Amino acid sequence: MKYQSLMINLLRLHFLLPKVCCLVISMISSLHVHFQDFILYLSA
Repeated sequence: MKYQSLMINLLRLHFLLPKVCCLVISMISSLHVHFQDFILYLSA
């Protein structure tokens, strides 16, 4: 029974992970864009 719940948790993680990764990647990319704008603003 414990093994089954562990498998269910692993499946949940497996489905959640891509969503979390996408969220993190989008956050980092948007931060990167803001950072580039900031550097351009400083160098101007």
